[in-house]
Parts: sequence; structure tokens; C-alpha cells
Amino acid sequence: MNQYLSDKVVPKIIKFINTKGVQSIKNGMVYSMPLLIIGSVFLILSNFPVQAVVDFLEKTGIKEILDQAYGATFNISAMIAVIGISYTYIKLEGQEPLSGAMIALATFLLLMPSHVTTESGEVISGIIDKNWTAGKGMIGAILIGLIVGWAYSWFLKKNIKIKMPEGVPTGVANAFSGLIPAVVIVVVATIIHGIFSIGLHTTAIELIYKVIQIPLQGMTDSLGGAILM
Repeated sequence: MNQYLSDKVVPKIIKFINTKGVQSIKNGMVYSMPLLIIGSVFLILSNFPVQAVVDFLEKTGIKEILDQAYGATFNISAMIAVIGISYTYIKLEGQEPLSGAMIALATFLLLMPSHVTTESGEVISGIIDKNWTAGKGMIGAILIGLIVGWAYSWFLKKNIKIKMPEGVPTGVANAFSGLIPAVVIVVVATIIHGIFSIGLHTTAIELIYKVIQIPLQGMTDSLGGAILM
């Protein structure tokens, strides 16, 4: 049995782990680790397990400040993930990665909800809902990071880009090189958002959360999922 696993199973697992997609997810997610660690500290302080301390923090206004720090670190983990994953994928393809990572971030924001409804029924639009830039949007961030990273790299490898004359600063040349991929990716994402918004009355990120992320969370939270992992 051990020989079979060593000869047949392990090589396939290693081959899968070494694919660009898995490498991008693994290395790209690491970028969010410092903010997650720092944000966890602020979360613990804000919700200190002694009610008298929590009451003091609320009375003095310190809790609101701690929550602000938590929201600016832990609650943007999906945004950092989409940047890190796309950046790593494009870098593995041997292309300039920063412009593509910014396009991936814009695509992620485009495909997530841009309004919230208050308890009184008032709709507030033009916002970035931190519920979706944290854990709830993580699977969507991973998928968008991979897809945009692949699409951006494909355009550049096929030389479908604006070429600037020699002597133009590198930063300017890279920005214009990413212009055509950016236009195509953002336009396609806008069409997708329109289909989901008008046709299904939802967003792509919300649908990914309901159809993929919730079932995955249910599986991993179960006894069978824990044993499998």
C-alpha cells in the first residue's frame, strides 16, 4: 500500500501542487498573513473576554478605534488575496505583474455588491462593503485572481498590447502594455455584472458565496471533512 502511494499517488499530488494555479494561491495568500495577524490582535482587544473591560472601551470610545483598525486589516483579506494571487500568477508567467494585479482588484470590486440596505429599508449605494472584502468574498477573490492573472498573461504572451518607443520610462511602458488587457477584462466583467444584476438580481461574488463557499464551509466543518483534511 505504501509503495503504491509513493509510486502512483504522491507524484500526482506533487504535480498538482506545483501547477501555476496552486502555487499562485499558496504564495498569493501569504501576502495577507501580516494583516490577518495584526487584525486578530485588534479583534481580541476589541472583544476582550472581560465585560468590564469591554464596557470601559465602549464608554471611552476606544472600542470604535480598535474596530476601525480591525476593519482596515482583517476585513480586507479578500482584497489582499486577489492582488497577491493575480500578482503571483502573472509573475510565474514571466510578465510584469503589478498592473495585472490592479486590474484583478478592480474586477473584484466590480463584481461585488456596491450597496447595502439599512434596517429602515434605505438603500445606500456607492460603498465598499467590508463583509465581502473579508471571508465572505474569499472564494470569489481566489477565482478572480486566477482568471484575471491567466487572461492578463495570455494577452501579453500573445503580444496583444500597446508597444511604446524606446526611451519611454519603464513604468509608463508597463502601464500602456496593460491597457488592452485591462479594457477587455473590465468590459467582460462589466457585462457579467450586468447579467447577474439585471437577470438574476444578485452579484457574481454573492452567487459564488452561496453556491460554492457555503457548501465548502459545510463540508469542511463536518466530521468527514475534518478527517479528509
